[in-house]
Amino acid sequence: MYRIKKALFAAMAVLLLLLPAPRHTLAEDADIIPEDEIRADSTNYKTEAVGIGTFSKVESTAGVAYFPSATSVLYDGLSAVFVESLAEFGEYVEEGQPLLKVEVEKDEARVRELELKLERTKSSYETGVRDKKREISNMNLDRNKLTDAYAIQKANLNIQIREIELERYIYSTERDIEKQEAELQELNEQNQVSIINAPIAGKITNQKYYAAGDPVRPGDLLYRITDISVFYVAAESSNFHYGTDINVTAGIRNRQYELTGKVVICTADIKGSVKTQVIVRVDVPEEIQAMLSKNSEVNFGAVRLSINGETNRVENVLLMPMSAKQNTGQETFVDILDENNSVHHRPVKVAFTNREYAWVLTGLNEGDIVILD
Repeated sequence: MYRIKKALFAAMAVLLLLLPAPRHTLAEDADIIPEDEIRADSTNYKTEAVGIGTFSKVESTAGVAYFPSATSVLYDGLSAVFVESLAEFGEYVEEGQPLLKVEVEKDEARVRELELKLERTKSSYETGVRDKKREISNMNLDRNKLTDAYAIQKANLNIQIREIELERYIYSTERDIEKQEAELQELNEQNQVSIINAPIAGKITNQKYYAAGDPVRPGDLLYRITDISVFYVAAESSNFHYGTDINVTAGIRNRQYELTGKVVICTADIKGSVKTQVIVRVDVPEEIQAMLSKNSEVNFGAVRLSINGETNRVENVLLMPMSAKQNTGQETFVDILDENNSVHHRPVKVAFTNREYAWVLTGLNEGDIVILD
Protein backbone atom coordinates (compact mmCIF):
# COMPACT_ATOMS: atom_id res chain seq x y z
CA MET A 1 0.00 0.00 0.00
CA TYR A 2 2.81 2.43 0.84
CA ARG A 3 4.50 1.73 -2.49
CA ILE A 4 1.25 2.48 -4.41
CA LYS A 5 0.88 5.92 -2.77
CA LYS A 6 4.50 6.74 -3.48
CA ALA A 7 4.09 5.91 -7.21
CA LEU A 8 0.91 8.01 -7.40
CA PHE A 9 2.66 11.09 -6.01
CA ALA A 10 5.52 10.74 -8.51
CA ALA A 11 3.05 10.55 -11.43
CA MET A 12 1.29 13.71 -10.27
CA ALA A 13 4.64 15.58 -10.10
CA VAL A 14 5.48 14.60 -13.72
CA LEU A 15 2.02 15.75 -14.82
CA LEU A 16 2.50 19.19 -13.25
CA LEU A 17 5.80 19.65 -15.04
CA LEU A 18 4.13 18.90 -18.40
CA LEU A 19 1.35 21.56 -17.88
CA PRO A 20 1.69 24.76 -20.03
CA ALA A 21 3.11 27.95 -18.31
CA PRO A 22 0.73 30.72 -17.07
CA ARG A 23 -0.14 33.54 -19.46
CA HIS A 24 1.42 36.27 -17.21
CA THR A 25 5.05 35.53 -16.32
CA LEU A 26 7.02 37.22 -13.59
CA ALA A 27 9.01 39.21 -16.11
CA GLU A 28 5.84 40.59 -17.58
CA ASP A 29 4.22 41.57 -14.24
CA ALA A 30 3.62 45.39 -14.23
CA ASP A 31 4.03 45.64 -10.40
CA ILE A 32 7.65 44.50 -10.47
CA ILE A 33 10.41 47.22 -10.67
CA PRO A 34 12.81 46.60 -13.57
CA GLU A 35 16.25 45.55 -12.46
CA ASP A 36 18.00 48.58 -14.00
CA GLU A 37 15.81 50.94 -11.94
CA ILE A 38 16.51 49.37 -8.58
CA ARG A 39 18.38 51.76 -6.17
CA ALA A 40 19.68 51.34 -2.65
CA ASP A 41 17.37 52.56 0.17
CA SER A 42 18.33 55.97 1.74
CA THR A 43 17.11 58.03 4.76
CA ASN A 44 17.26 61.88 5.01
CA TYR A 45 18.42 63.07 8.45
CA LYS A 46 18.44 66.58 9.87
CA THR A 47 22.01 67.04 11.03
CA GLU A 48 24.47 69.60 12.32
CA ALA A 49 28.23 69.57 12.83
CA VAL A 50 29.70 69.77 16.34
CA GLY A 51 31.98 72.81 16.67
CA ILE A 52 34.07 75.01 18.94
CA GLY A 53 32.32 78.11 20.27
CA THR A 54 31.35 80.19 23.30
CA PHE A 55 28.97 78.71 25.85
CA SER A 56 26.75 81.16 27.67
CA LYS A 57 23.70 80.87 29.89
CA VAL A 58 21.12 83.57 30.55
CA GLU A 59 18.75 83.60 33.53
CA SER A 60 15.56 85.63 33.88
CA THR A 61 13.54 86.37 37.01
CA ALA A 62 10.99 88.85 38.32
CA GLY A 63 12.10 91.96 40.19
CA VAL A 64 10.60 94.68 42.38
CA ALA A 65 11.35 98.38 42.65
CA TYR A 66 13.83 99.16 45.42
CA PHE A 67 14.61 102.64 46.73
CA PRO A 68 17.59 102.50 49.12
CA SER A 69 17.58 106.17 50.09
CA ALA A 70 14.88 106.62 52.75
CA THR A 71 14.70 108.79 55.86
CA SER A 72 12.61 108.08 58.96
CA VAL A 73 10.97 111.09 60.61
CA LEU A 74 10.97 110.50 64.38
CA TYR A 75 9.34 112.71 66.96
CA ASP A 76 12.00 114.05 69.34
CA GLY A 77 10.09 116.70 71.27
CA LEU A 78 8.24 116.62 74.59
CA SER A 79 5.14 114.46 75.03
CA ALA A 80 2.37 115.95 72.94
CA VAL A 81 -1.06 115.29 71.44
CA PHE A 82 -1.92 115.03 67.75
CA VAL A 83 -3.59 118.04 66.13
CA GLU A 84 -3.45 117.64 62.33
CA SER A 85 -1.68 115.87 59.46
CA LEU A 86 -0.33 118.29 56.87
CA ALA A 87 0.93 115.66 54.38
CA GLU A 88 -0.42 112.23 53.44
CA PHE A 89 0.89 108.85 52.27
CA GLY A 90 1.96 108.86 48.61
CA GLU A 91 2.50 112.63 48.41
CA TYR A 92 5.76 114.19 47.26
CA VAL A 93 7.12 116.72 49.77
CA GLU A 94 9.90 119.25 49.56
CA GLU A 95 12.62 119.60 52.19
CA GLY A 96 11.29 121.74 55.05
CA GLN A 97 7.64 121.25 54.08
CA PRO A 98 5.26 120.91 57.10
CA LEU A 99 4.20 117.33 57.78
CA LEU A 100 2.44 117.23 61.14
CA LYS A 101 1.00 119.56 63.76
CA VAL A 102 1.13 118.63 67.46
CA GLU A 103 0.41 120.39 70.72
CA VAL A 104 2.90 119.83 73.52
CA GLU A 105 1.37 118.96 76.88
CA LYS A 106 1.93 121.89 79.23
CA ASP A 107 3.82 121.19 82.48
CA GLU A 108 2.28 123.82 84.73
CA ALA A 109 4.25 122.70 87.80
CA ARG A 110 7.58 123.02 86.02
CA VAL A 111 6.68 126.45 84.65
CA ARG A 112 5.67 127.71 88.12
CA GLU A 113 8.83 126.24 89.64
CA LEU A 114 11.03 128.11 87.15
CA GLU A 115 9.10 131.34 87.64
CA LEU A 116 9.53 131.20 91.44
CA LYS A 117 13.20 130.39 91.13
CA LEU A 118 13.73 133.34 88.78
CA GLU A 119 11.87 135.71 91.13
CA ARG A 120 14.03 134.63 94.09
CA THR A 121 17.23 134.98 92.10
CA LYS A 122 16.33 138.50 90.93
CA SER A 123 15.30 139.58 94.43
CA SER A 124 18.46 138.18 95.97
CA TYR A 125 20.50 139.84 93.21
CA GLU A 126 19.03 143.27 93.89
CA THR A 127 19.65 142.92 97.62
CA GLY A 128 23.18 141.63 97.11
CA VAL A 129 24.17 144.48 94.76
CA ARG A 130 22.71 147.08 97.15
CA ASP A 131 24.53 145.65 100.17
CA LYS A 132 27.86 145.40 98.37
CA LYS A 133 27.64 148.95 97.06
CA ARG A 134 26.77 150.22 100.57
CA GLU A 135 29.79 148.39 101.97
CA ILE A 136 32.10 150.00 99.39
CA SER A 137 30.59 153.43 100.10
CA ASN A 138 31.28 153.03 103.83
CA MET A 139 34.85 151.91 103.11
CA ASN A 140 35.37 155.08 101.07
CA LEU A 141 34.12 157.23 103.97
CA ASP A 142 36.45 155.49 106.42
CA ARG A 143 39.41 155.90 104.08
CA ASN A 144 38.76 159.61 103.75
CA LYS A 145 39.21 159.97 107.53
CA LEU A 146 42.72 158.48 107.46
CA THR A 147 45.88 160.62 107.51
CA ASP A 148 48.58 157.96 107.38
CA ALA A 149 49.77 157.32 103.80
CA TYR A 150 50.29 153.61 104.42
CA ALA A 151 46.84 153.22 105.96
CA ILE A 152 45.28 155.10 103.03
CA GLN A 153 47.06 152.86 100.52
CA LYS A 154 45.89 149.75 102.35
CA ALA A 155 42.31 151.06 102.44
CA ASN A 156 42.40 151.72 98.68
CA LEU A 157 43.47 148.12 98.01
CA ASN A 158 40.60 146.79 100.13
CA ILE A 159 38.15 149.00 98.26
CA GLN A 160 39.46 147.73 94.92
CA ILE A 161 39.03 144.13 96.09
CA ARG A 162 35.40 144.83 97.06
CA GLU A 163 34.72 146.52 93.70
CA ILE A 164 36.14 143.51 91.81
CA GLU A 165 34.00 141.19 93.93
CA LEU A 166 30.97 143.32 93.07
CA GLU A 167 31.69 143.13 89.36
CA ARG A 168 32.17 139.35 89.57
CA TYR A 169 28.92 138.99 91.53
CA ILE A 170 27.00 141.10 89.00
CA TYR A 171 28.43 139.12 86.04
CA SER A 172 27.78 135.64 87.46
CA THR A 173 24.33 136.46 88.82
CA GLU A 174 23.13 138.13 85.61
CA ARG A 175 24.33 135.11 83.61
CA ASP A 176 22.37 132.84 85.94
CA ILE A 177 19.29 135.01 85.49
CA GLU A 178 19.67 134.90 81.68
CA LYS A 179 19.88 131.09 81.74
CA GLN A 180 16.79 130.82 83.90
CA GLU A 181 14.87 133.22 81.65
CA ALA A 182 15.94 131.26 78.54
CA GLU A 183 14.88 127.96 80.10
CA LEU A 184 11.52 129.41 81.06
CA GLN A 185 11.04 130.92 77.62
CA GLU A 186 11.91 127.61 75.94
CA LEU A 187 9.43 125.76 78.11
CA ASN A 188 6.73 128.31 77.33
CA GLU A 189 7.47 128.03 73.62
CA GLN A 190 7.35 124.24 73.82
CA ASN A 191 3.99 124.45 75.50
CA GLN A 192 2.51 125.59 72.22
CA VAL A 193 1.50 124.05 68.90
CA SER A 194 4.58 122.61 67.14
CA ILE A 195 5.06 121.82 63.44
CA ILE A 196 7.10 118.80 62.28
CA ASN A 197 8.85 119.52 58.96
CA ALA A 198 10.23 117.20 56.25
CA PRO A 199 14.01 116.68 56.62
CA ILE A 200 14.47 115.74 52.93
CA ALA A 201 12.57 115.95 49.64
CA GLY A 202 10.86 112.77 48.48
CA LYS A 203 7.71 110.67 48.46
CA ILE A 204 5.96 109.66 51.69
CA THR A 205 6.11 105.85 51.70
CA ASN A 206 5.06 105.25 55.31
CA GLN A 207 2.90 107.20 57.73
CA LYS A 208 1.60 106.69 61.25
CA TYR A 209 -2.04 107.65 61.57
CA TYR A 210 -3.41 109.44 64.65
CA ALA A 211 -6.86 110.52 65.71
CA ALA A 212 -7.38 113.99 67.18
CA GLY A 213 -6.04 114.09 70.72
CA ASP A 214 -3.98 110.89 70.44
CA PRO A 215 -0.67 111.03 72.35
CA VAL A 216 2.51 111.62 70.36
CA ARG A 217 5.51 110.35 72.29
CA PRO A 218 9.27 110.90 71.83
CA GLY A 219 10.68 108.29 69.45
CA ASP A 220 7.42 107.72 67.54
CA LEU A 221 7.96 107.00 63.81
CA LEU A 222 5.80 109.65 62.15
CA TYR A 223 6.74 109.28 58.47
CA ARG A 224 9.20 107.62 56.14
CA ILE A 225 10.27 109.74 53.18
CA THR A 226 11.88 107.99 50.20
CA ASP A 227 14.11 109.66 47.64
CA ILE A 228 12.55 108.08 44.53
CA SER A 229 15.17 109.56 42.20
CA VAL A 230 17.56 106.82 43.41
CA PHE A 231 16.02 103.74 41.78
CA TYR A 232 17.27 100.13 42.10
CA VAL A 233 15.74 96.70 41.38
CA ALA A 234 15.67 93.82 43.87
CA ALA A 235 15.21 90.14 42.94
CA GLU A 236 15.54 86.66 44.38
CA SER A 237 18.40 84.73 42.72
CA SER A 238 21.54 82.83 43.65
CA ASN A 239 22.95 82.77 40.10
CA PHE A 240 23.59 86.47 39.58
CA HIS A 241 26.76 87.68 41.28
CA TYR A 242 28.39 91.00 42.11
CA GLY A 243 29.27 92.91 38.95
CA THR A 244 26.97 90.93 36.62
CA ASP A 245 25.62 93.06 33.76
CA ILE A 246 21.84 93.01 33.82
CA ASN A 247 19.05 93.93 31.41
CA VAL A 248 15.87 95.16 33.07
CA THR A 249 12.46 95.23 31.42
CA ALA A 250 10.06 97.67 33.08
CA GLY A 251 6.36 97.66 32.32
CA ILE A 252 4.97 101.09 33.17
CA ARG A 253 1.53 102.27 32.09
CA ASN A 254 1.21 99.62 29.36
CA ARG A 255 4.62 100.47 27.93
CA GLN A 256 7.81 98.44 27.96
CA TYR A 257 11.16 100.04 28.78
CA GLU A 258 14.50 98.29 28.35
CA LEU A 259 17.05 99.42 30.94
CA THR A 260 20.62 98.41 31.70
CA GLY A 261 22.07 97.78 35.12
CA LYS A 262 24.66 95.99 37.21
CA VAL A 263 24.46 93.80 40.32
CA VAL A 264 25.84 95.79 43.28
CA ILE A 265 24.75 93.48 46.12
CA CYS A 266 24.49 89.69 46.08
CA THR A 267 23.77 87.89 49.34
CA ALA A 268 24.89 84.58 47.81
CA ASP A 269 28.44 86.03 47.69
CA ILE A 270 28.41 86.58 51.46
CA LYS A 271 29.93 83.65 53.32
CA GLY A 272 27.42 81.94 55.56
CA SER A 273 24.42 83.82 54.17
CA VAL A 274 21.28 81.78 53.49
CA LYS A 275 19.57 84.59 51.60
CA THR A 276 19.45 84.72 47.81
CA GLN A 277 18.72 88.37 47.11
CA VAL A 278 20.41 90.60 44.56
CA ILE A 279 20.23 94.38 44.22
CA VAL A 280 20.68 95.86 40.76
CA ARG A 281 21.68 99.47 40.14
CA VAL A 282 19.72 100.67 37.12
CA ASP A 283 20.56 103.33 34.55
CA VAL A 284 17.29 105.29 34.50
CA PRO A 285 16.51 107.25 31.31
CA GLU A 286 15.12 110.79 31.45
CA GLU A 287 11.61 109.65 30.53
CA ILE A 288 11.38 107.43 33.61
CA GLN A 289 13.13 110.03 35.76
CA ALA A 290 10.29 112.39 34.82
CA MET A 291 7.83 109.78 36.07
CA LEU A 292 9.69 109.74 39.37
CA SER A 293 9.38 113.50 39.80
CA LYS A 294 7.27 115.20 42.45
CA ASN A 295 4.31 115.42 40.06
CA SER A 296 4.32 111.70 39.31
CA GLU A 297 1.28 109.57 40.01
CA VAL A 298 3.15 106.35 39.17
CA ASN A 299 2.87 103.75 41.92
CA PHE A 300 6.14 101.88 41.68
CA GLY A 301 4.82 99.15 43.90
CA ALA A 302 2.74 98.06 40.88
CA VAL A 303 5.44 98.40 38.20
CA ARG A 304 6.17 95.10 36.43
CA LEU A 305 9.90 94.42 36.43
CA SER A 306 11.94 91.51 35.12
CA ILE A 307 15.70 91.10 34.97
CA ASN A 308 17.89 88.89 32.83
CA GLY A 309 21.61 88.50 32.56
CA GLU A 310 24.40 86.17 31.55
CA THR A 311 25.22 83.88 34.47
CA ASN A 312 27.80 81.64 32.72
CA ARG A 313 30.23 82.26 29.87
CA VAL A 314 33.07 79.99 28.69
CA GLU A 315 35.13 80.56 25.54
CA ASN A 316 36.45 77.89 23.13
CA VAL A 317 34.47 74.85 24.23
CA LEU A 318 32.91 72.01 22.20
CA LEU A 319 29.24 72.68 21.55
CA MET A 320 26.48 70.51 20.13
CA PRO A 321 22.80 71.37 19.54
CA MET A 322 20.49 70.53 22.40
CA SER A 323 18.12 68.83 19.94
CA ALA A 324 20.77 66.14 19.41
CA LYS A 325 21.00 65.28 23.10
CA GLN A 326 19.20 62.11 24.21
CA ASN A 327 18.83 60.43 27.59
CA THR A 328 17.96 56.92 28.64
CA GLY A 329 17.84 57.77 32.31
CA GLN A 330 21.23 56.15 32.90
CA GLU A 331 23.31 57.74 30.16
CA THR A 332 23.41 60.74 27.86
CA PHE A 333 24.08 59.96 24.19
CA VAL A 334 23.79 61.22 20.62
CA ASP A 335 23.47 59.56 17.22
CA ILE A 336 26.21 60.52 14.77
CA LEU A 337 26.30 60.04 11.02
CA ASP A 338 29.58 58.92 9.40
CA GLU A 339 30.83 59.52 5.86
CA ASN A 340 29.01 56.39 4.66
CA ASN A 341 25.68 57.63 6.06
CA SER A 342 25.83 55.00 8.77
CA VAL A 343 24.34 55.88 12.16
CA HIS A 344 26.35 55.26 15.33
CA HIS A 345 25.28 55.48 18.98
CA ARG A 346 27.75 57.62 20.95
CA PRO A 347 27.67 58.20 24.76
CA VAL A 348 28.68 61.76 25.74
CA LYS A 349 29.42 63.68 28.91
CA VAL A 350 27.87 67.15 29.17
CA ALA A 351 28.98 69.95 31.52
CA PHE A 352 26.24 72.60 31.15
CA THR A 353 23.33 73.29 28.86
CA ASN A 354 21.28 76.25 27.76
CA ARG A 355 18.23 76.40 25.54
CA GLU A 356 20.18 75.91 22.31
CA TYR A 357 23.49 74.18 23.02
CA ALA A 358 25.19 71.71 25.34
CA TRP A 359 28.82 72.02 26.39
CA VAL A 360 30.35 68.59 25.65
CA LEU A 361 33.29 67.36 27.73
CA THR A 362 33.85 63.89 26.23
CA GLY A 363 32.41 61.62 23.52
CA LEU A 364 32.53 63.92 20.49
CA ASN A 365 35.11 65.69 18.39
CA GLU A 366 34.95 68.90 16.42
CA GLY A 367 33.36 68.24 13.01
CA ASP A 368 31.31 65.21 14.09
CA ILE A 369 27.90 65.18 12.43
CA VAL A 370 25.10 64.66 14.95
CA ILE A 371 21.51 63.75 14.11
CA LEU A 372 18.89 66.16 15.38
CA ASP A 373 15.51 65.09 16.68
